[in-house]
Amino acid sequence: MRIYMKTLLTAGMLVCTCVAFSQQIQQVTPAEPPSTMQSQYKGTTTTEVTQNRSVTISKRAGQPQQTHDVAYYNEEIAKVDTHIAAIDAKIAHVNSIPSEQSLAQQNGWFQQMDQIKLELNQKRATLVQERDNL
Repeated sequence: MRIYMKTLLTAGMLVCTCVAFSQQIQQVTPAEPPSTMQSQYKGTTTTEVTQNRSVTISKRAGQPQQTHDVAYYNEEIAKVDTHIAAIDAKIAHVNSIPSEQSLAQQNGWFQQMDQIKLELNQKRATLVQERDNL
């Protein structure tokens, strides 16, 4: 009878411990990964056009408003141009060292850089078009 009571008491404690542990695990699990949370955001965008050829865009609460005027677009275009110039400088550097050049060709680095430059040129063209449409 004594062994039966010890076994019953031990089993009861084990069950209580498992229940408590499983409840703690359920409380700790993260809700959603950040990428899912960002893709599900359905916020509002407020656009305001003023007389001086600028557009003010407010995206989310807590973020500062950005005025999309000619100066804003010129700054963004300058950033893209700087990025393209940096890629060209890196390509020239890699081409000047034969071992680096052969390794870059084997890894497809030149094709990646061409693809990035193409995307940047498309972004630049979009920015120029948006600036000219103000």
